[in-house]
Amino acid sequence: MKKMKKLLAVLTAGVMCAAMTAGAYVTAQEFPAVSDAAESTVMVQDDGETKVEGDFSYRVQEDGTIEILEYLGTSGVVKVPDTVEGMEVTRIGNQAFHGSTVETITIPDSIKSIGYSAFYGSKLWQNCSTAEVYVGKWLVGFKDSVRGENFTFADGTIGIADYAGYSTRWYANSVTIPEGLKYIGAYAFRDCSITSITLPDTLISIGMGAFQESGLSSIIIPDGITSIPDYTFCGCSSLLDVKMPDSITNIGKYAFLDTALLSNQSTDMKYVGNWLVQGSYGENKLKEGTVGIADRAFNNGIYSVSVSGITMVSSLKYIGAEAFYDCESLKEVTLPKSIVSMGNGVFQNCSGLETVKFRSMEFSEIPDDTFSGCTSLNKITLSDTTTRIGKRAFENCSSLANITIPETVTQIDDAAFAGCRILTNFTMPESVAEVGGGVFYDCAGLVSIKLSDNLAALPYYSYIDSNSQANTKGFFEGCTSLKAIALPENLTQVDMYAFQNCMALETWDCPRD
Repeated sequence: MKKMKKLLAVLTAGVMCAAMTAGAYVTAQEFPAVSDAAESTVMVQDDGETKVEGDFSYRVQEDGTIEILEYLGTSGVVKVPDTVEGMEVTRIGNQAFHGSTVETITIPDSIKSIGYSAFYGSKLWQNCSTAEVYVGKWLVGFKDSVRGENFTFADGTIGIADYAGYSTRWYANSVTIPEGLKYIGAYAFRDCSITSITLPDTLISIGMGAFQESGLSSIIIPDGITSIPDYTFCGCSSLLDVKMPDSITNIGKYAFLDTALLSNQSTDMKYVGNWLVQGSYGENKLKEGTVGIADRAFNNGIYSVSVSGITMVSSLKYIGAEAFYDCESLKEVTLPKSIVSMGNGVFQNCSGLETVKFRSMEFSEIPDDTFSGCTSLNKITLSDTTTRIGKRAFENCSSLANITIPETVTQIDDAAFAGCRILTNFTMPESVAEVGGGVFYDCAGLVSIKLSDNLAALPYYSYIDSNSQANTKGFFEGCTSLKAIALPENLTQVDMYAFQNCMALETWDCPRD
């Protein structure tokens, strides 16, 4: 009974904690000014996702690095820190120094991106005597248009800021970039008239929409690039030739949409190199040697392609995020063992999908939203290499009556099986040591379940809905048919919503000391 008392105590504490958390959502951020006189003291203020240290507001990004959001000081001489609270500073955010008093600034080598208009209107910007504005080794924008046959970047340039040359600023026909450039920001050359650009071998990242709607006719992408982001060459109506390296592991959505390269292909299935970037109607068979399927390859953002089948090949390694999003006519999929990575939501909202077969594959997870909204899915065989089932991976798979989880799985994330309304029985292997919140919420048909004894907590699931409203779902909330449950031996925490609306629950087998 000691364990039962401990659980009840934790549950009560969880109620108090949840109540406090519910009132902690921040809808607006205000940052106090920081005096230059307070250089000897370090002031850190936590304000939701935003903090203030010294003369800077900042936030922690998803990768655990720091983005500088705003300069709050009044000094004309500024040094951007390379670390904050032990975390590397990698980005200067949009309009961070906009209209500021900054005249001289030192940027650390750790910076990998600079947002749009980061220095626009500052004294540094105003005092610049050339058309192009540099901050350290970064080209951050233009005060005037660039004309002529060729524009050459300054030697030592390592980065181009987001939107640096957007629209009418680039009237030069060609651009020469010296070796040493590492980063091209989002939309850096969008809507520019340039027809020719040589990218250096030192380049390691290209931002979203970097060349969108530009005049490029050909381009060679260097070996250091691993990803071509969303919209990179979208709308480049003259683009006929793209050389891609073998290092590419992802092509973002609509990266080559509305290019001559695709429109000039006579086949319905459109390729760039050995990547399928646009699928076709009906039955699709990948050509031999296909390495990857781009993000949203079978959905153009307006409508999904009515693909009824897809035959994959043994050379396929990468399937991009939401590749088959909303493909309602797709009924059966067999994934080859050659797959090494899949993006989130690959089959999301494929309401006609009934059967999926996984073979022993190189990659080890079912990513977030992979089968979310697949309301006809009734049979799935998971690979025995699977170690993680992602957030909402099978959410609202309302025809899924049973699923076997291999002993290799160690992690099941938020709402993984939420809304699987005819799932009646579930056995969680002892290998699972970590679960997210609301894993089984709204599983109205669930009658019995065996949880892993290695679980320490049954947390709740918090999310923001389409109306920007905060919501919370308990682990078994809405499991109206659940009659009995045996709680894990190591369980110490049960959230207050865990068994909400479990009206049929008769037996609560709590471990005893």
